[in-house]
Amino acid sequence: MRISTVPVVFVNAALRSAKRHGCNVLSLIQESDISEGLLTEEKARVETEKFIYLSKRITEELKDGNGGFTDEPISPGTLSLLCYACIHCPTLGSFLERGIHFYHIVNASYKLEIKRQDGYAEYTITPHASLHDPDNYVLLPIMGIIHRLACWVAGKNIPLQSVSYTHERPQHASEYNLFFKAPIKFNQTVNGFKFNESYLDLPNVQTEQTLEKMFLFPALEFMSIPDFEESFIDKVKGLLSESITSEMPPLEFAAETLNVSSATLKRRLKEDGTSYKNLKDDVRRDFAIYHLSRGGLTIEEIAAAVGFSEATSFYRAFRRWTGVSPRDYIKD
Repeated sequence: MRISTVPVVFVNAALRSAKRHGCNVLSLIQESDISEGLLTEEKARVETEKFIYLSKRITEELKDGNGGFTDEPISPGTLSLLCYACIHCPTLGSFLERGIHFYHIVNASYKLEIKRQDGYAEYTITPHASLHDPDNYVLLPIMGIIHRLACWVAGKNIPLQSVSYTHERPQHASEYNLFFKAPIKFNQTVNGFKFNESYLDLPNVQTEQTLEKMFLFPALEFMSIPDFEESFIDKVKGLLSESITSEMPPLEFAAETLNVSSATLKRRLKEDGTSYKNLKDDVRRDFAIYHLSRGGLTIEEIAAAVGFSEATSFYRAFRRWTGVSPRDYIKD
């Protein structure tokens, strides 16, 4: 499942890193087609494609795959070389172990480690003191990339027992649940994620040929939720997206379609850090942002498409979702 939009705090974190290294931030914003006015609103969101483009441009400007967050840069393309160095490993565990060894040879920004204990494997990431990340942002995509890469190697979703961060719980903590679909713990002693140890013994089902195909669109792959097996969030969002321009179905209908009870659906969504109502708002919000940014539909037409009979009600809801007016997303 694609993550359609990202919170503006991610954008500001990337821009602050670029600014620290002397990049022309205003030029980067304009090149990425991001409205400058959105950057001051805490609840605003930016389309994933625009954020990916911004991140790519910062990497190119700095010639640093770490995005400027560490004192020691890493050459762009290192992840690709790491994967080629590991692609013939027979199991997921050997792939990850060799990947850690490769990374430690080429860069010392982070200490990576896999520990096995009590039936679980824990992948930990310890940044060096030179990490410049006041927004506590950069470890989220790094851990996301490692998890998604592991799922791709094994050819199936690897459910996480938990994800931990040493920093305090941020205001946008719900984004972490969407990114990992697992219990998120803050103020922990390590940064990392834990999963069943048996997954390390899964065979590596990928080849150099499939690796080449994956890296045709690497950023899009890594900003996506692994879709080997759909979660309840994926399935519910799929149902809601299909009916976005008509009346969205009630929870009872979604539960019946998914062959579960309403209570079970509510519980499963709560375990993933969300609710049926929140998912309906997420689908409406992302649909609205997409069409506002591209033009072609009026605000009134978009309001009607997402279920509002009056534009004023849509304005209020959109400001509640994003902190800004729909007009702030309209291209000049």
